[in-house]
Amino acid sequence: MAAKRTSPRRRKTIASEYNLLVRKIPMRDGVRLHTRIYLPRETGRHNVILQRTPYDKDSVLKAPEESYFRADAVFIHQSCRGTGMSDGVFYPWQNEADDTEDTIRWIAGQKWFSGRLTLDGASYGGWLQWGAAARAPEALVGFTPAFAPADLYADVYPGGALLLHLYSGWGMSMHCAANLSNEHIPNWERLRLAENLPLKDIDLAATGEAVPFWRDWIENPRRNAYWAQFDVDWERIAAPAYIVGGWFDHYCNAALENFTAMRERAGDPQARAFTRCLIGPWTHTGLANPELFGKETTPEAVAADRALRFKEGLMENPAVDPLPDEAPVTYYMLGAKEWRTAQTWPPENSAEEKYYLHSSGCANSVLGNGDLNLAPPADEQFDTCIYNPFQPVPTTGGGFLGGGKNGCLDQSELEKRLDILVFTSAPLDKDLEIAGRVRVVLWASSSAPDTDFCAKLVDVAPDGTALNLCDGIIRARFRNSDKVEELLEGGEICRYLIDCRHTANCFRAGHRLRLELSHSNFPRFDRNPNTGAKFGDNALMNLAKQVVYHDAARPSHLILPVLRQSLATL
Repeated sequence: MAAKRTSPRRRKTIASEYNLLVRKIPMRDGVRLHTRIYLPRETGRHNVILQRTPYDKDSVLKAPEESYFRADAVFIHQSCRGTGMSDGVFYPWQNEADDTEDTIRWIAGQKWFSGRLTLDGASYGGWLQWGAAARAPEALVGFTPAFAPADLYADVYPGGALLLHLYSGWGMSMHCAANLSNEHIPNWERLRLAENLPLKDIDLAATGEAVPFWRDWIENPRRNAYWAQFDVDWERIAAPAYIVGGWFDHYCNAALENFTAMRERAGDPQARAFTRCLIGPWTHTGLANPELFGKETTPEAVAADRALRFKEGLMENPAVDPLPDEAPVTYYMLGAKEWRTAQTWPPENSAEEKYYLHSSGCANSVLGNGDLNLAPPADEQFDTCIYNPFQPVPTTGGGFLGGGKNGCLDQSELEKRLDILVFTSAPLDKDLEIAGRVRVVLWASSSAPDTDFCAKLVDVAPDGTALNLCDGIIRARFRNSDKVEELLEGGEICRYLIDCRHTANCFRAGHRLRLELSHSNFPRFDRNPNTGAKFGDNALMNLAKQVVYHDAARPSHLILPVLRQSLATL
């Protein structure tokens, strides 16, 4: 997240507390990275807080936050290669583990260094900490990745569909900033770029030239060696992490899965035991819905002090748990509007419950007859709709990064569309709490050789307000594996598993569960053109007839992680 621009008063405070050193630190290949070192005026050896970022602009942190003063640490801010005033060429994710390792090695050779260092940063600056931690530098005693991915393939191509609006807009902005001295691509232009076909030529539309990393992303729509080069070796991580994420951040899954990987697989027992995770009602850029969750629930109010205490404690004594009174997981229970804790994720008392889809063949829109309950289906009519990629379902809330309104929004107007199948439960007789991963098992067919299936979980209040909780997508060609592409044959009926990501919500008594099924979520994800053509090369699009089955032989259902004591009768 971007920090506020430093005020004149704060600069004066920083100047009175620190000496500013500017260095060009050499990397192993000779590239030099621009680095600002805020060295406490008090002589002696100091701990270090290192932050590396490609966003070296006035809106991003260039000096220590005043809260860092109490840590009595050297604060180091470095621009990633090819950004800011650093040398080299910016290619997302490449070189970051090497460059962070080389920077830590340089710090270790300075006479003012105590020998203990922590990493700090969010988003891209959070992601690069994972690769650096896996190098197991001796000086690293802890790191604090916030709102950050780790499994890059799963985050660029969730369910096999490209996270289009984010990575086209962000990628082109970063290329322009690094090479054309112009990083600003307005939201309206990002939408125009998302509409550009073929997808591989978005770089030409945005910059007038081919962008190497964009071409590489488009050429690699499946999990393969290209993405494997960025994988994290959890077993080599020897330092604990304080992980921060948000329910309405696209990287929510990453936060919780990184936490689980650390607790189970980190190469050091203290790294496993001391790692914590905090998940709030946040988007990638903070609290988008204060009217729902309260102004006091911002990341700054909840997460900042905890993360700093985590770093402080480890720099003081890395052998002692820095947060002994804090549970491994702290999470915000949507609906109940309160913080909860757990020893594991999902919580120990979470169990999967199946909620089956029903209708008499007309679940189209919120005005249809789609039902959702615990009874398995018998003989029922299937539901059909037409997916028209020329008029896709628009993205409405959720983890929508890179422009547009995101977060938790009323879906009731969107649900009037006939190309959305809507399945709604009866009002609950008591509160129903869920915490964990939400999934949908769907039996469906399509007239197209390739298409998409999207699902969204919604909490419906008695007044009809329908708030989105989490959602997911699966591309038909990746229905069996994200490593192998398999096109559909002649309307075959297939089983699809849609990962709708993690959430925690209390459906209050009187509220209803709702599942939306559609075939697009644009511009968040690229539109499937329904042609089966090679990904990214296609400028043509076709309509597709989609069929969803829910009968005894093909019982399509929603899987919820229900907290056992709250199972309601539907």
